Amino acid sequence: MERKFDYLTPRWLGRAHIYHGEQDAMRYRFVMDGKEKKVEASVYTKVCFEQADDVVSEVFSWDEEGTAALRDWMQQQYERICEGS
Repeated sequence: MERKFDYLTPRWLGRAHIYHGEQDAMRYRFVMDGKEKKVEASVYTKVCFEQADDVVSEVFSWDEEGTAALRDWMQQQYERICEGS
């Protein structure tokens, strides 16, 4: 299985306060909280986050350990949504 989110690093996450993206049928949103050093990751399949009724979210620490957990979680969500795992 190709890992889709290995590019995510603490530095990469610092590029924007809120970041939206998509990978195939899965859309995602990261909200960074620099004060608390947390990242809220959300995945969904609808056109936009505000209208999605299938949002799944998780909060991770904004450090190496938390980003590694975020990469694993994003991969699991990708497999669930895009590959029916």
